[in-house]
Parts: sequence; structure tokens; C-alpha cells
Amino acid sequence: MSSSKNYNLCPSLREGLRERKLKNIIFRTALLKNISLLSIMLLLNYSTLLYAQSDEDNGSLTKEINVVKPYEPVINDAFKISLTPQLHDSIQATKEFGYMLKPKIGNTSFSPEPIDAVKLKGELLNKLYKCHIRLGMGTYNTPYAEAWIHNLRSTKYSIGAHARHLSSFGTIDNVGYSGYGENNINVYGKKFYKDAVLAADLSYNYHKIHFYGFSTNDTTIDKTDIKQIFNYFEGKARYYSTTNDEKKLSYNAGLKFHYLSDSYQTSENNFIADATFGRTLESWRIEGNAQLYYNHLSSAIDTMGEFTLSLNPQIITKNDKLFFGIGISPCLDADSTAHLHFYPNVNASYKLVGDFVSIYASLKGQLKQNNFKTTSDENPFIVSSPLLMPTNEKLMGTIGSKGLIGLYIPYDVHVSYGTIENMLFYINDTNDIVHNRFNMIYDTVQLLQIHVQAAYQKIEQLKIIAKGDYFHYTLKNELYAWHKPTFTMTLSAEYLLQDKIIAKADIIGMNNFYAKTFDATGNVVPVKLKGIVDINLGLEYRYTERMSAFFTINNLLSTRYQRWYNYPNQRILLLLGASFSF
Repeated sequence: MSSSKNYNLCPSLREGLRERKLKNIIFRTALLKNISLLSIMLLLNYSTLLYAQSDEDNGSLTKEINVVKPYEPVINDAFKISLTPQLHDSIQATKEFGYMLKPKIGNTSFSPEPIDAVKLKGELLNKLYKCHIRLGMGTYNTPYAEAWIHNLRSTKYSIGAHARHLSSFGTIDNVGYSGYGENNINVYGKKFYKDAVLAADLSYNYHKIHFYGFSTNDTTIDKTDIKQIFNYFEGKARYYSTTNDEKKLSYNAGLKFHYLSDSYQTSENNFIADATFGRTLESWRIEGNAQLYYNHLSSAIDTMGEFTLSLNPQIITKNDKLFFGIGISPCLDADSTAHLHFYPNVNASYKLVGDFVSIYASLKGQLKQNNFKTTSDENPFIVSSPLLMPTNEKLMGTIGSKGLIGLYIPYDVHVSYGTIENMLFYINDTNDIVHNRFNMIYDTVQLLQIHVQAAYQKIEQLKIIAKGDYFHYTLKNELYAWHKPTFTMTLSAEYLLQDKIIAKADIIGMNNFYAKTFDATGNVVPVKLKGIVDINLGLEYRYTERMSAFFTINNLLSTRYQRWYNYPNQRILLLLGASFSF
């Protein structure tokens, strides 16, 4: 078998042939070596029998020497056989298969074994205390006290009381005495039923102020002559359902009464009764609201009463993405004369991207009541015989969007535009010599409002809320929207550090606005008031669960501004105190 040929052999057979060939070569080499040695030994053995030739025989001496070199065998390199034979074929054959699946339903049966209910360990409830008290003292001789009393956890009822005192005996440079005092006490309670709640509330407020809006450089008035005291009593009760079944009738009915008097023989009695009902019928929900309003104001100059009856029926349909409600709201208003109004009530919203992006729109109207309580809460320096008229929001359209930016920033952006009759503005009363009180005027306004609101809360310890509003007023008679800025903003933040330190911050801002004044001839002279930036900070340290200390700073920048014309504010106010629970 020649070694120059290439055969396709298995690896074990090739290895055997290679070993056999190597043994043959070694055998031949050893045989040749033995033959050579034997020849040399025979030659040496017979050399003793040879006779040397003399010169006499031949006349010369001739010698021949053969040098034999030891045999050195050489093994040639083996010719390696390929381990991966390859087949080269220029024609490739392909096969096509055709098949058909015949589905067949397999009959199976499964009987799951019952699983025991999982026993969950309830979370530990925070310990409650019946009473919490806060006491403090601040600059401008400002004492502060506040207390809460409440029952512990109960599935049958909830009852509590709240009391608060805040006063100031300080003064502001170059104006009249500006001391004030606020005393509030409130008792409230709830009774829980299976599918309903009965709630009641009774409160009394004592609020003392001074009409200090005049310059002491040219006017001297004793503080008792500019004192104003508001005594306010309020009682209310409400009964409402708590069922989550929309197919059942839902209801919410309430009564509210308040009595208000001041230091100048002005008193007000107000009564409100309202009820709301709703029920779902298949894919539609029907809701209705009715309200009865009565207000009687008696002053040293005049007596007036107002009666209003309003209805608001609405039909609503909704699904996972769409909400749509439509209704009409008739309203009967009567004082010296009767007026009947009809307002649209249309609401719609649609979820574009789940809970992340929704769009909504509304078309509404309402009759907003103005009484002595609501106006004195907004501006406590008003006259005691105000001219009260309801504000008629004839038509107000709104379009906007709300949802989530990412996972932690809810937002709401909308634009509103509408017509408002008898919009209320405050101007300095010219009947008073020092002009330190405010009267009311009304005008028809085309109002454009842009509202932006956003919040942030990724963790429970940090909360941030920001809100801004832009207003554009187009007035029928007045030059400006008196004492109303065209831009307002608020920014609030709260941070809790390891349940020990609570830090709070509030920023309140508004741009320039105008006050209405008159010159000696009676011509209107607008006065531009500077914008307001008020920064408030608060810090509380919880020494224990039941005891803490707090520190607040109001008007951190110590800016002097006037929210109402001739009424400058106090500068920086520092308040230090402690709180206790037991």
C-alpha cells in the first residue's frame, strides 16, 4: 500500500497503520545495523590468516582503505490525511414538502384543589391623642394659641372642637393704630350609618380690626373711633349617602344659617338650603340640584332682602374614556323686582392617553351671591352699609387639558372666557373725610383667564404645588379693574426629614394693580400700587411624638406693600412656639 495515496479512513484505523509503518522502519534499521557489525567481526577474525606481501614479490606496496560510516536512519514526514473530507457538488438538489394540519380538540378536565385564604397582618395604626395645643409669641406683640379636641377612632361617630386666637398690638409707622384680633371656636360632629352620614357644625368668630388707612402726619384719630368688631355665628347640618353603587339613589342635603353683626348697627341673617340627587339608569346618569337662598341685611341707613331659587338638572353619560353631561339651570332672583335667568351647564372630557393626557371643555353660567359676610371676609375695611348686588356670570366657556407629566407631576391648564354682569370692585369711600373705608361698585366685564397648575410628589416626604393665573379685563364703564391684579401666583412646598423636621415655604406674588381716587374737582385719578412678593417660611422640630417646637417667618423680605389702598402691611413677622399632644 503506497503512502502517497489518500484514503478516507476512520481515525482509529489511520492511527493503527501509522504505528505499524513506524515499527517496520525501526525493525529494518536494527537489522541493517546488526548485519554491519557481524561483517566487521568476521573481517577482523580472518585478518590473522593473511600474509603480508614483501617488496620482493611486486616491487612496490599498494594499500586500499575503506572507511565505513555508521548508518543513520532518517524517517520522512508522514503525509497527513484530512480529517474533514469535503464533497463539492455543482448541482444542489432541493426537496419540497407539502403537509396539512388537521386540528383536533383534546378533551381535558381539571379540578383545582381549594386554596386556603391568605391571612394578612394588618398595618399598625398610628396612635391618636385626644388633644393637641399650639402656643406661640411673635413680633408686633403677637400672641398665638390654638387647640384641637377630638374623640379617638370610632366606627359610630366623630366629634371634636377647635379654638384659635391670634392678635397683634403692634403699630405701623405713619398710619393709624393697626392692632387686630381674631378669636374662633368651632364644635363639629358626625354620625355614621350603614350607607349615610349625618354631620353638624356650630361656630362663633370674633374679629376685631381698626380702620388705620390714614396718615398720622395730618390726622389724629383715637383708636376707639376706628374700631370695627364682627360677631359671626354659623350653624350647618348635612345628611348624605356614602354608597358606591351608582345604581342606587345618591343624595346630599343640607341646611346652613349665619348671623353677622358689626360695631355700626349692621346685621345680616342668611339662610341656605340645598339638595342634590343622582341615579344611574343603564348607560345614563341623571342628577339634579336645587338651592334656596335668602339673605336679609339691616343697617343704619337701609334694609334689603334677597331671595333666590335655582335648579340644576343634568344628564350624564360616561365610559372609560369619555364623559359628557348636559343640562340647563333656571334661576329665579328677587329683591325689589324679580328676574328669571337660564344658564347652560355642559361638561365634556376625553382621555387621550389614559390618565396622562385628558382634554375637557365646559359651557356654564351662574348667579353668584354677594352678602356682608363674603365681602367683609375679602376686604374687612368696607363700609357698614354696603350696596349688595348679585354677580351674574352670564356665560363662561372653558377649554383645557389635565393629566400627568411622567409619573409624579399632575397638571391642569385651561383657558376661560365669558361675560360677567355686576362684577364687584372696591374703591375708597369718598363720603368719609379720611377715605379710610371702602365702598362697592359694579361693572360689566369681558373676562379672559388663563390658569396653570402643577404639583410634584415622588415621595411622601416632599410635596410641591405651583399655581398661576393671568386675567385680562375688558370693562364697560370703569378704566381699570380696581384692586385686581392681572397676574397672581402661589408656590408652596413641604418637606419632611426623618419624621423629625418639617420645613414649609410659601411664595405669594401678584403684579401691579390700580386704586380709584378722585381729585378736588371729582375727576378720577388712578393710583398704581406696586406688585406684591410675600415669602413665608416655617420650620418645626418634633422632639418627641407628643412634643415639638416651631418657628415661622412671614414676609421674609420685609417688603412694605398695600393690598388695599392706604393700608400698608406689617413688615417681617417672627413667631416662635411649641406644641403638645395628650
